[in-house]
Amino acid sequence: MYAYGIITAILILLRPADATAKGALSKGLWGPLLTFAGKIRNVPGRATAKLNDQATRRKNIAILQNHIAVFMAAKNDNATTSEFGPIMAALGKLMQQMTEDDTSSNQDAVAAAAASEYLRGAAAEFFNVAAGSYNADTNACLTTNTKNSAAGGGVNGVNGLNQEQINLAEPSAVPNSESLDDITPEGFKSLTPNDGIKDNDLGQVSGTQSCQLFSAGANGLLSTGGTTNTIKFALGYLKRPSTPDGAAKADGTKVGTAAPQSTASDLPAYSAAHEAILKLKNPTKPADLTDIKNHDQLKDLPELRAAIKNLILKKKGEPATSDDAAINKHIADYYTKHKGNFDKFWEKLKTVSIPAEITGTTATPLDQVTDLGQLAAALAFYTERNSNELQSKIAKLQAKNSKTEVKSIEQICKEKEDAETCRQDKNCKFNENKKEGSKCVLSEEGEKAAEKEANQEKGEKDGKTDCARHTTKEACEAENVGLAAGAKAKCGWIDYVDGTGKLPKPECRSSSFLVNKQFALSVVSAAFVALLF
Repeated sequence: MYAYGIITAILILLRPADATAKGALSKGLWGPLLTFAGKIRNVPGRATAKLNDQATRRKNIAILQNHIAVFMAAKNDNATTSEFGPIMAALGKLMQQMTEDDTSSNQDAVAAAAASEYLRGAAAEFFNVAAGSYNADTNACLTTNTKNSAAGGGVNGVNGLNQEQINLAEPSAVPNSESLDDITPEGFKSLTPNDGIKDNDLGQVSGTQSCQLFSAGANGLLSTGGTTNTIKFALGYLKRPSTPDGAAKADGTKVGTAAPQSTASDLPAYSAAHEAILKLKNPTKPADLTDIKNHDQLKDLPELRAAIKNLILKKKGEPATSDDAAINKHIADYYTKHKGNFDKFWEKLKTVSIPAEITGTTATPLDQVTDLGQLAAALAFYTERNSNELQSKIAKLQAKNSKTEVKSIEQICKEKEDAETCRQDKNCKFNENKKEGSKCVLSEEGEKAAEKEANQEKGEKDGKTDCARHTTKEACEAENVGLAAGAKAKCGWIDYVDGTGKLPKPECRSSSFLVNKQFALSVVSAAFVALLF
């Protein structure tokens, strides 16, 4: 009995290794990893699309905002400002919000692309090594056969993956709109569960030829006694336990931290990538896609309502319930009345053109110009034009003021229709030879009187009454003694001037200065009114 036991033990030691101790890894185990690498290959392009969409959105808002700014400057009236001002302010708030959101949004897009390529890099490395370990169809490390099949079906390098080798190709950053349907809230659908690499999962050995990459014990990578640790391939999705048939499970469908029975701690790299890619697919804060040119979307825009309150109602802060009636009325008066064909509302922008010297070609309708530099130049162009027109109107009103009395004397003469009445006024004379207009014109004496009066209005001395020389109220008012009842006073004692304020000390001024000063103060206001209406 003892001898039988010894013989049996010797036979076991001398027996060749079991056929399943070495062999190629079946596609049932490596196939999901290859599929996964292809599924997430579009993540960088999807990230690019997101960044491009954000940039396009910002540019479109900036263009429309500049269109409105140029339009309001060109029209330069209160009605246009009331109509388009709130929209421009709302666009500014949207742009500000986008700028603030971009920091985290851009980071999320880049993180998703980086994480996906980190996983694909691990997969590519695995297949380059495993598929590259090839000698013959029956002597390879990867096989397309099922587990424990006869030797054969060896994969000769990455090219041997045929059509599926594209899954390991370099990523493309070209924008795409892929749905990324392999990513679920729980994990990656294609990374199906496995129990790790066991000896009986390997293809059968053909003679003495075999792959030792996935074997355990002395038949594995360390022939002297085998590894003591579990070997992790592709960041742990495929594991080779140290024992021939030990289990080393992996499940990529539950790597999400919120997934039931989450495997996030077992596959941390996959879990981190899942979180990053899921943010790209389902962002925490969806992009603002409000169509400002759509009436229904515009009227409900919170930024518009706030702008109406601040700009039109002249009230601070965000809209309150008490503001609703006034805000709704403004929306109804300026926007809702165009609801039937809101495109016509925006067609107003076509009525303003950008000059050829700005576009570089020909005068172009405002709504067709999308170059932000040209739009900025157009805004400066119309702003300068408005300033020049204002200054011109002020100058004309001032000139009119300086000639007011001369024209008044002339008008008195012109209104005298017959020669006798005309000659009775020493400031007038009757010109019988004049063919057009009134024949009663200023006489030589009248012209001098009118000129002196005009000089007095400018504060100039005429040698007759020098009010400024008086330093006391009594002396100043003495100039008016003896004037006929109702006659205009020559001088007046003042200590305050409208628009200037209290004088350092009282002064004696001519009455014509006082009248002229009052008129001058109204010149600028009149000019603004003339421009606006």
